[in-house]
Order: sequence, then structure tokens, then C-alpha cells
Amino acid sequence: MNRLVDFFVWFLFLLVFVLPQSFYLIKIPFLFLILFYTVFNMIMGELKLYSSEIIKYYYFIALVSLCWILIGALNDNDIRALSDAFRLYIIFSAIYLLLVIYISNRDFYSNILSITSLSAILIAFISFYTVIDVVYNLESIPLVIKDEMYLQVGIHDGYTHLNNINIGMYCFLVPFLLSFVIMDDGKKNTIILFALFLSILAVLLASRRIIVFLIMLVPFLCVIVDLFITTKLNIMLCAKVLKIYLVFFVLLIIILSINYYLDLFDLKGVFNRITDALIYDEGSARQTQFLSLINGFYENPILGSGFGGEASVIRSVERPWNYELTYSKLLFNAGIVGSLLIFSLFSYYVLITFKMCRLNKRYHSINVSLMVGFFSVLIASASNPYLGSFDYLFVFSILPLIINLTKRDMKRGYLGSVLN
Repeated sequence: MNRLVDFFVWFLFLLVFVLPQSFYLIKIPFLFLILFYTVFNMIMGELKLYSSEIIKYYYFIALVSLCWILIGALNDNDIRALSDAFRLYIIFSAIYLLLVIYISNRDFYSNILSITSLSAILIAFISFYTVIDVVYNLESIPLVIKDEMYLQVGIHDGYTHLNNINIGMYCFLVPFLLSFVIMDDGKKNTIILFALFLSILAVLLASRRIIVFLIMLVPFLCVIVDLFITTKLNIMLCAKVLKIYLVFFVLLIIILSINYYLDLFDLKGVFNRITDALIYDEGSARQTQFLSLINGFYENPILGSGFGGEASVIRSVERPWNYELTYSKLLFNAGIVGSLLIFSLFSYYVLITFKMCRLNKRYHSINVSLMVGFFSVLIASASNPYLGSFDYLFVFSILPLIINLTKRDMKRGYLGSVLN
């Protein structure tokens, strides 16, 4: 039975990665079965909680969320928004707590690379086929799947643009896999390299600027995360990262040179696409949202509007409390007090996680990669509303998962020979 449930858990995470924010009717049965089995085995004493920190972690997330749900209720905010916040940050916190407990009792480190690599490959194939379907007018993808996954393709001057929502999951998958390749000194896994190659092609095809930026940032993040974990600068890693950036530069020169002679794509269109994200434009959707949210913050700077607050600019008529700018929205909703509480909570647990990673040298490469993936999603969320769904909230389970796994290995004596 354990092996069957293990399969269901990993299949669920495959669905979370490949089909985020969609096809919940497929995910829910697996989720209910896993949660029931987890609770039953905890009652029977078959599953162990190795660190009380993970309960405290989710308890504080739920407590802070509940306080600002109540503030939102006092401000007469939309009841739908308040129920959304309750579901996202209280119910989903309880669900992820149970998932972390189950996974911590199983063989996580042996499976995570396979699941993430397979997910990255599947997302790439979905992206490639979506473009082929549009370019050749095949109309072979059922409309229900197109609508559920937003499988839309735009052909522009010098670039294409894909709207499929699973491309956003590359904000975690690509930094995680790339950082593992950088950190791991062993023989390189062909499947991981193949997954990375296809993923980067898909990202370029989709013209997702934030993910391209993250790819360029990952080597530097590896150095920073490794430095915080080990508390000393890894000179060999720094040398490897410098070589990687040199390769990036050489590849860029080669691509530009080939395009100069063969005119494969409109360089001006690509350049405009990049500069549009960097140049201030007071008429852009994100800029108007930002100004609106900041002005709303000024009206309630201490406690904020509470969850469900609506600024002067409405992004979605159906869900007017939703905005793309995660941290501007947080400041607007939670004010100075709530934002500081949330920042302090995650800072505290990031430091604890670094401490656990320092002890767990056995899985140093994977732990560094998980933390790089964690920070990458946080960076991408600054201008994208990723953290407003069950699927993307998995990133917050990385911290308690590493803590619980390290405590488990310490109690089992696996780390006895590698502790500082």
C-alpha cells in the first residue's frame, strides 16, 4: 500500500508541475486519498513528525492570515476574497503540512530529480506542440484543454509568445535543475541535461523574460546560497560560475553573429521585447497597478486594507481583489505590521533551513538547488501572481520539508559522519 500511495504522491506533484492552476477535478481525488492515508497512518503511529518547527511554521502562516482576513471583514471587503484567502493560507497550509509529513517519511531525495526532470520535459513538449498546432493550423488540441491551460500563441516581430500557464512553473523547475547541474560534481545525468535543454528552448519560444532573467541569475544565486549555508566562499564554485557566464557571453556573440549574416529573426523586435520590461512606462498595466496599490497603502499604512481590499485600478472584473504585483499587493493588504510579520516569519525559517542544510552535507547539492528554486519563485512573483494558487504554494513547503528531512536523518543516524 505504501508504494501505491508513494506513486499517487509523486503523480500528484507531476500534475501540480505540468498542469498548474488547471484540471483540479483530476488532482482532488489523489489529494483526498493521500491526506486520508496520511492522517490514518499518523494516528496508527506509522508516520513520524521529526520536527515541531514545521507545525509552528504553518501555524504562524495560518494565524497571520486569519488576522488579516478579520481585518478585511471589518473593512467590508468582498466575502469571496476573504474565503479565497481562508482557502489559500489556512486550508492549504493544513494540506501542505500533511503532505510534508508524509513526504518526509518517504524517499524524497531519490525521486525529486526524476519528477522535476519529467515535468520539465512534458511542459516543453506541450509548448512545442501548441506552437506547431497554431502555425500549421492543425486544430488538433480540444477546445476544453486549450481553455483550461490557456494554450494561446502569439506570433510577433522577432519573437513568439506563449500564454500556457504551465510555462510559469519553469520559474522553479529550470533554476532547480540548472543549479543542481552547477552544484553537483558527479557524473552529469543525461535526462536532467536533456530536460534543461528542452526547457530553455521552450522558455525562449514562450518569450518569458522573467524566466530568462532567472536563468542568467541562477549561477550567482548558487554562490550566494552556498555561501549562506557553508558560511565560507567556495572558490571552486566561483570559478565554475565565472566559466558559465563566459560561455553565456560567447553563445550570445555567436548567435548575434549568425543572425547578422543569415537574418534568422528580427533583432529589433527581440530588443524591444526586452526593453519593454525594463523601461518605465506610466501607461503600462503593471505600472498603473503599482501606483494604485501604493496609493491604497498610503490610506491604511499600519494594518492595510485586509485581504480582499480593492485599489483604485481593477485588474479583473470577476476578481477585483487580485493583482499581478504580489509584494505591492501584500503591502496594500497587510500594511507595515503584516508585511513585517510575514517578512520576519520567512526570514526566520530561511535561516533555520540554512542551518539544517549546513548539517545535511549528504544532500548539499539538492538542498542548495531547492533553495535556489525557492528564491527564484519569490523573485518571479514580484511581477506575477503565482502565489495565489494551490499549485504554486508548494514552494512554501520547501523550507519545512528540508527542516523535517534533516531532523529525520539526524535521528536515524544518517548524518553522524558528516556533522560539523
